[in-house]
Amino acid sequence: MKVYNDREIKRILKENGYHLQRIKGDHEIWVSDGSSRHITIPYKNINRMVWQRLVKENNLICKF
Repeated sequence: MKVYNDREIKRILKENGYHLQRIKGDHEIWVSDGSSRHITIPYKNINRMVWQRLVKENNLICKF
C-alpha cells in the first residue's frame, strides 16, 4: 500500500490554495484561502486510504 509522506501532502495542499494556519501537538491545521475549510494532517506518513478520503472530501487536485 502506498504511503504518502508529509512533504508530498504539503506540496499538494499548497497547490490547491491551502496555507498553514497553526501547529497543535503533532498535527498541522491547513486552511483554504477562499473559504473556511480546513484540513488536519499529522507529521507522520498517511496511508493511501486516508489520503484518498481527504482528496475526495475536499476536492483536491493531485498530479501523480
